[in-house]
Amino acid sequence: SFTAMVVEFQFVNPHPFVIVTVDANGAEESWRLEMDNRFELQGIGMTNETLRPGDRVVATGSLGRTEPRRLYIRRLDRPADGFRYEQFGSSPRVGRQPPADR
Repeated sequence: SFTAMVVEFQFVNPHPFVIVTVDANGAEESWRLEMDNRFELQGIGMTNETLRPGDRVVATGSLGRTEPRRLYIRRLDRPADGFRYEQFGSSPRVGRQPPADR
C-alpha cells in the first residue's frame, strides 16, 4: 500500500480511474489507479464528486503487468473522513471507517 494525493478522478466508462501523485524518495511520481466498472460504482453511490483533487488516499491493489505506475485498486481509503472503497470478490463496495486523528 502507499499514500498518495489525488490529482484527478475520471469517472468514465468502462473503468473509472484516479490519477495520483506519490512521493518516491523525494521525487514526485504520477500513478494511474483503476477501479471496477462505472455502472457498478454508480450502483453503490459513487459519483464524479466522490474523489477530489487534493484528497489524501491510501491505496492497495495489484500492480499493472505491462504499464509502469499503474495499480488495479483492491482498497482505497481516505483517512480524513473514513471513506473506504474496496473490491470484494467481483463486487465493489463503499463504506466508512472511523476517521483518523487529525
